[in-house]
Amino acid sequence: MTLDAKVASYSANLKKAYETAKFGDDPARAREDFEDVLKLVSAEYRPVLVIDDTEHFVRQGEDGVDADSVRNLFHNGIRALAELERIDLVIASHPRYDEVEAVGEVTSRFGFRRVDVATLSPESENPGLGSILQRRLDRHGVDANVAEVIAADVVSQLETVYFLREHDLRQVLDLAAQAAGVAAAEDAQQIERRHLQPLLDGLH
Repeated sequence: MTLDAKVASYSANLKKAYETAKFGDDPARAREDFEDVLKLVSAEYRPVLVIDDTEHFVRQGEDGVDADSVRNLFHNGIRALAELERIDLVIASHPRYDEVEAVGEVTSRFGFRRVDVATLSPESENPGLGSILQRRLDRHGVDANVAEVIAADVVSQLETVYFLREHDLRQVLDLAAQAAGVAAAEDAQQIERRHLQPLLDGLH
């Protein structure tokens, strides 16, 4: 049986389970169901669980992230997953999480290896954001050069947001996508400053 076949079979079982409202209807049951999934997948493969959007589990505080929510994420979520031992974990973690003691405790206890994501260079005339945007166009099947669909001053604005807001590339790409939606709504041929500026004005 191939991995694709396993995923397809499991997906069908998941759909049926949710439709009958019997899958994970309480925390204890949810853990048991998750462990059943692990047994199925880990019979022939070493599962890798990627938690990419940890900011969805963390509240924003007045001066950054809310420490209690970060502590809960790592002590109650990440620790519980690491204790299963049958999976490898990849956790996207914002540098500000390191200010919370629980993060260091959990990562040290389970031997997490830190991999820092490369950042754009502020010293370069071309920091590279244009290349990243081009790659996203290509990946989504848009047959166009980034300069044709995004005005140069818009790219410069997005680079400024990146450098002023703690190198948050996700936020920059989300802004680009939202500006694209605004431009598409008015059938514009290019994302221009007027499409992005209201979004920038709304940043906190």
